Amino acid sequence: MGMESTQQERAEVLRMVRAEHGPHWWLLELPDGRWAAFWKQGFETDNCRAIAAGEFHGNWPCAYISDNRYDVESWIEEDRDEMRRSDPHNAA
Repeated sequence: MGMESTQQERAEVLRMVRAEHGPHWWLLELPDGRWAAFWKQGFETDNCRAIAAGEFHGNWPCAYISDNRYDVESWIEEDRDEMRRSDPHNAA
């Protein structure tokens, strides 16, 4: 089981938030200038800790990372559309 993120780590990640997409996703601007889709359920977990520490391994701890903001926002919207189709009762 992972360690819960600290208040300081959560504050660091919140400073990266540039947009909120529905109830599940945040668009982050990472310190290295890239953009990321972050599933908000990971906010109090190791995912938040990794982002605050600048540790990125492939697409972890974010679901999608790109140099282009538009690519990330498009990816988020595609994921939201898929969620609406597959689980309309829990999608927003």
